[in-house]
This record gives sequence, C-alpha cells and structure tokens, in this order.
Amino acid sequence: MGLTLEMAGRIAALQPQDFSEAALDLAQLGFMDTIATTFAGAGEDATLKVQAFARRRAVEESAQCSLPWLPATMPVSMAALVTGTAGHALDYDDVALSGHPSTVIVPALLCEAAAQGLPGRTCLEAYVAGYEVWAELFRREPHSLHAKGWHPTAFYGILAATAALAYVRRLSAADIATALALAASFASGVVSNFGTMTKPLHAGRAASLAFEALEYAELGLMASHDALEHSSGFLNALSPSARAQRDLPLRQANDWALAEHGLCIKQYPVCYGAHRAIDGMIDLVRQYDFGLQDVAKVSVGLGPAQLAMLRNIAPETGLEAKFSIQFAMAAALDQRNVGLAQLTDEYVQQDRIQSFYPKVESWCVDVPDPSDPTFSKYDLVEVTLTDGRRFTSEKVEYPRGHAAKPVGTEALRAKFGDCLHRFNATCSGDVSALNIDALFGRVTALRDCKDMSQLLSA
Repeated sequence: MGLTLEMAGRIAALQPQDFSEAALDLAQLGFMDTIATTFAGAGEDATLKVQAFARRRAVEESAQCSLPWLPATMPVSMAALVTGTAGHALDYDDVALSGHPSTVIVPALLCEAAAQGLPGRTCLEAYVAGYEVWAELFRREPHSLHAKGWHPTAFYGILAATAALAYVRRLSAADIATALALAASFASGVVSNFGTMTKPLHAGRAASLAFEALEYAELGLMASHDALEHSSGFLNALSPSARAQRDLPLRQANDWALAEHGLCIKQYPVCYGAHRAIDGMIDLVRQYDFGLQDVAKVSVGLGPAQLAMLRNIAPETGLEAKFSIQFAMAAALDQRNVGLAQLTDEYVQQDRIQSFYPKVESWCVDVPDPSDPTFSKYDLVEVTLTDGRRFTSEKVEYPRGHAAKPVGTEALRAKFGDCLHRFNATCSGDVSALNIDALFGRVTALRDCKDMSQLLSA
C-alpha cells in the first residue's frame, strides 16, 4: 500500500481518544492566532476583492456559513476562500513546517463548523489530523520549496485542509484517498507573487479548494490513489531535485508531529524570513541605544531561501515592505518595532525610511537549519555607526514567539486585542460588542465549546 492510501486509512481510522492533550493544546493555539489575524485582515484590499468574487459565486443550495468578517452568509467553500485570505492578508499568522498551517486548516474547519454547529473538540482533533498530513509531506522533501519558487502554504495547505475536513465528515479511506489525489492536482502558488494581494489568496484558495476536493470525491469522481507518491506524482513534481523521499514509512501512529514541531506565533506582521534579523537589530538598539540617524551601514546574514522571499529592496507600500529586509532593518531602528503601525503606505514612504534602504546589505548564511530547510541555521546583524563603532548581534537561531522560544499568555492576549481593534477600525465593525476578553477566553478553551457556530457571537 502506498502513501496516499496509507494516510487516507489512518485518517479514516482516527478516534477522539487517539489525540494527545499536548497536540490539542497546540491546535487551540492555532485557532486562537488565526481567528485574531483573520479579524485583523478582514478589511484589507485583498480580502475585500476576494469577498466580491465569493459573493458572485454564492450557491444557495450549498451549506451556508455566517462569520463576523463576512459581508453576508456564504457557502462554506466561499466563506473559507474569504477567511483564509483574511487570515493571511497581513502576514501575521503562525508559522511551522516552512509555511503557515493554521491559515489554511483553521478557515476550512471554522467555516465547516459554523455551518454544521460542530463541537470545538472535534475541530481541534481535525486540525491535528490535517497538520499531520502537512508534516508527512514536508519531511519527505529535504530542500527548500521557496528557493525553487513554490509556496508551501498553498501546496501543503490544501492537502492538510482536505484531510482535516475528511476527518470531520468521517469519510471512508477510499474517498479520503480520492480527495487527497484531487487536492494534489488543485495545488498551486508561486513565490514571485509575494508582496502582492495574490500571496494571501494562496491560503484562501487552498482552504476553499479543499471543499471542492471533498465534494468531487463524495460525488464519485475518480482519481489516482498513488497521486502523492508516484514517480510523476505530487511529491516528485514539487521537489526541486525531483528526489523526494517517497518511500519513507509513515510516522508512528499517534506520535503527533504537532506536538514535536509546534507553532511559531509571529510577533511582527512581515515575512517570517526577516523575524530573526528584526530581533537581532532590536536587541542591539536596546543594548547600545542608537537610532536611524546614527547608522552608516547594516549588514544582514540570512539563508538563501529567506533572501529569495525578501525580494523587495526598495519597497514603497506597506504590502511590498512585508517582504523587504531593507525595510525591516529601517523600521526596527526607527521604532524598535516592526508592527501594524509601521506597515502602512504613509510610514513606508517617509523620506528617512526610503533613504535608509541603500545602507542595508545582505549576505548568505549558507548553513541550513536541520529542522527546516527554508531557513539558515542562524541569522546575524552587524551595524556600523557613523562614528566608526561596530556592533554585532548574537547568532539568532529562534525569533521571539518561535515554538522553541514561546511568548506568554499576556503577549498572546495583546496580539489578539490588537487584531480585533484593527478589525473595528478597518471594517466599521463593533468588536466592543463581542467583549474581547470573553472572546479570548472562549477561543482559548475550544474543548469546552459545544457549538462552534456560536463561538464568535456577542
């Protein structure tokens, strides 16, 4: 039996008692962070354009979903399209396994659960199952997909979301294998669209197309049950070297990858490839107390895939700035933060920011992180001041918020509140009616939620 059928069989056989508490805790964290970033990104131009697309394609006879950031009740697949786009629109969503698992898995589950009134515990279990599929595919590819031009969130995400929904719907192993094979053919997304509205659409489409994969499978459309592992299948087609490790045995049952890899909660709404360097710069500024005007040169060491992602050397908009190490270093120096307030067109276009870009040079740390080939083993920041003094950061291996360097509940609550207040400001919503403290409490206690359709109500 090959990988496609083996994974399908394992998903079909899962029972609630199989899931560890550690894995469910992390799934709950993924839901919390994604709900926050979805509220925050609901008013972004990309999200609004996708909303307009989704409303044109509403189908009355399909299952309907209502959520606070949707302009009207929508079919679940279209609701997932909007929700996934909103969750990824600010690039503030969590990170793991070379991508953003939650911003695809959570929207799919959240929309299905809102339409069906599913209990929170079931959704957490489904998240763990979906993450496991992503992790299985990720561990079979030794090279960075980003460096080749593929966006892992789009490619792995659709398969993970398909698996998560299949668990909720309790499909047969054969139907799950078909749905995974269909999802493999639907997957797409290229790095050249980073820094544009299309990048968050990758996440929205992955969440939405997972519903299509399941629907085709449920209707009996046939697909290859070796679509993942075949020599011309998903893994090899995606692999930069066409040498994916297709024959690895599955991880031991119930040895959950989520508990091993965890989730990295972003502290800055920019490309994760810049986060370690931002921390390095902020630490230097705090230690030596210098500012933008004091700096003659900044040298930043990053991995090759990170350099490929951070492609904008002279950004002029907030969206472009999310993928610029030049901007990241300028903002970190100027504000000792690279937050939502700095990711505006008005801030990015200030003369002192624009004129600083040529002072930033980057170089390649060609030592890969053994746990994730998208990143270097460490990042390094060196600052030369106008008076000749030179300061060098520590070799930064983990940014703040990484699974190996987690932030506490207070920081998570602060991010959650900031995101909901942004929704209030950009969507003319009234999050005060939701009672942010009460909502945060409900979202961080999903095991106790009996009906997910009521989760986000006032």
